[in-house]
Amino acid sequence: FRDIVRTNWSKDGWSPVSEHVMFNSSSAVGVAWKKKYFGEGAERLVCEFREIDRTWKFVGPALVGKESRFVYMHDDGDQKRFNRKFHKTQHLSSKFASRFNQKLQEIPGIDPEVTPRIKFLDCSTFMIKHPDRGRIGLLVERMLDIKTFAY
Repeated sequence: FRDIVRTNWSKDGWSPVSEHVMFNSSSAVGVAWKKKYFGEGAERLVCEFREIDRTWKFVGPALVGKESRFVYMHDDGDQKRFNRKFHKTQHLSSKFASRFNQKLQEIPGIDPEVTPRIKFLDCSTFMIKHPDRGRIGLLVERMLDIKTFAY
């Protein structure tokens, strides 16, 4: 576990995730991710990210890892510090979404069974000691199943 550290950010700052809940799956002992990116945004590159067990099989939910295109140009190359900006934005967006959903509930005639709600995915930063690249930081969240995603 020393080569992998999972951290979460809240309004109080960074907090490491304890080893007994480091992974989503209780049988996971490490992580793997594809070298080839399947998505690109203005600031991030996205790859498939999975937890693995002792036999190198994938366990737990499908995840995505997001890596910055520009981390080496900003924040002295500190990937955790760079990811903090994304976490802060995610945290603030979740807070606004919660308020919006509360106000939506107050509108007469809104059916809570059929009216969509806004929710942002929880995310963590995995700091990983990579054998070739040194210390890297990947922002990790669950992969959306867009085939069954209703909107």
